Amino acid sequence: FTPDGSAVVIASGRYLRRWDIATGTIEDKWLRAANFCHQLAYSPDGSLLAYTSRRPTRLATASDR
Repeated sequence: FTPDGSAVVIASGRYLRRWDIATGTIEDKWLRAANFCHQLAYSPDGSLLAYTSRRPTRLATASDR
């Protein structure tokens, strides 16, 4: 979940998908990772998203597409 609880980000293969709780919509292929994603976590303020794959941990701003 995002820190404000408005969305869930799902790791799905090489893509992160964002599910907006209020509208029930999923942004398909919201962010593309270099390899398959295994874990992800938001920073407490929601400005950064860290995700891991076969490569080292990556950081993305929450607004990246």
